[in-house]
Amino acid sequence: MSAAKVVVAALVATLLLVPTSLFATATEHLDAASVPDVPVDASAAITLDAVSALMPVAASAWPAHDFATVTFALADLDGVALARTTDATITIDPTAAGWGWHTDAVTPPPAAVMDLLTVLAHELGHVIGHAHAEGDTLMAATL
Repeated sequence: MSAAKVVVAALVATLLLVPTSLFATATEHLDAASVPDVPVDASAAITLDAVSALMPVAASAWPAHDFATVTFALADLDGVALARTTDATITIDPTAAGWGWHTDAVTPPPAAVMDLLTVLAHELGHVIGHAHAEGDTLMAATL
């Protein structure tokens, strides 16, 4: 085998071991299952400080993963979208698509709001390459 073929074979073998998520720019999102009867107003919007405060707890859902490069943004997302992940950027709808956010990591969320901790853990799953899963799991497509 020529030296060039050996180099190409080694390169191909190396590429096969690298997760494809490192090459793709994928966008994943989590949606609310429905629209609220009475949407919250903009005064109920969360801040990036609230997101940052929950980040260490959300990251604990994925032990052995480093999320140091993850960044967050707030933006009014379309329809029932709660959050969207593109590469290592997680964009969160400030009002949870009109539902409002539960931001306490200790108490269970009331039924009438969306749980920010669950949404963050879900979106971190996308950052590390997990797709949506069927059923009532952390990676379900709707909350």
